[in-house]
Amino acid sequence: MMSPCSQLGFRAPLERPVLLIVLAALSGCDVPTELPIFDVRWVVPIEETSISVDELLPATGVIISGGNFVVDADTVFLNETLGSLCAACVDSGGFAVPKPVFDTVFTQTGNLATDVVSVQLVSGSISLAIQNDLGFDPIRPAAGSPGTMTVTIYDVDASGRQLSQVTLDGAVLTDSLPDGALTTIPLNFAPGTVSSTIFAEIDLDSPAGDAVVINPNNRLDITVAQGPFSVSSATLDVDSLSVDLDPTNLDVQDIDTSITDRILTGSLILDIQNPFGVGVDLTVDISGLAFTTISKGVTVSSLGTSSVSILYTAAELQRFLGQANVLVSGSGTVLGGQAMVTPTDEVVIEATLDIELEIS
Repeated sequence: MMSPCSQLGFRAPLERPVLLIVLAALSGCDVPTELPIFDVRWVVPIEETSISVDELLPATGVIISGGNFVVDADTVFLNETLGSLCAACVDSGGFAVPKPVFDTVFTQTGNLATDVVSVQLVSGSISLAIQNDLGFDPIRPAAGSPGTMTVTIYDVDASGRQLSQVTLDGAVLTDSLPDGALTTIPLNFAPGTVSSTIFAEIDLDSPAGDAVVINPNNRLDITVAQGPFSVSSATLDVDSLSVDLDPTNLDVQDIDTSITDRILTGSLILDIQNPFGVGVDLTVDISGLAFTTISKGVTVSSLGTSSVSILYTAAELQRFLGQANVLVSGSGTVLGGQAMVTPTDEVVIEATLDIELEIS
């Protein structure tokens, strides 16, 4: 047989006067003196923010243009004296003597912009500017005795991929390097992967020639003006690089004290899409005009998709909820060595404010 207290849970609703009588009669039952208290979650979506690819680019030498990167490269200078090119070319003391034969190879290296490890080249060109002050034309030193100059550009070194090549042949009527003249030659680069180092090799085959005055201090100067190059992607050295999180408005000014007074705790949940393959030690700032900035540290994973949660106390949440012009921003340091990027890449962060409230 049920006791009166246990039966009370099954009674039909009563009119208030009757209920008061019943409660007074059941003096052996525990009567609640307060309303029940519940904890509820209140989820507030926030406008997404991002870290753009611009944050990872070097300060100079790489820009975005027309859907590609434009990457600069060093200008390469190859400067040789006649004495270094031709061991047999000794000073003739101002007298004309038969020009000796010589065959020599000389090289020089240049680099892409700082912190560019490699690029996927779409198009690019170089310009050769050959200033010949040797005292004779090295590839046409005598009638019927042609020589050649071959300029080859490689990726990394002479064993790497050939990027471009041109041969000036003294047997061809249009090819010559007149003494005292500047000869300019354009070359296009082959598309594909290009590393940070570009290697230029000059192979000069100069046969015996007519009598000339030999001065071993005379010069042959070649300027290899490279780029800019149009590239679809680039691998960058980004270790310890500083980056900024684009500011976004929290839009929490309409939250009144009926909500903020009931806050227990809360979290800023960040759902992250990261195409760069490197992590970031990030400081997330919540700032406004009416309160001191609240800063919290978090690590963004190098994984493509991840989620992190930043915990805030009730006092911290009550400082900015209900305030106007509240911004989420941040800055950080990249973790890891290299990132492969395209011009449209960005870290996208979708934020949600998850608040626990006490409701009675």
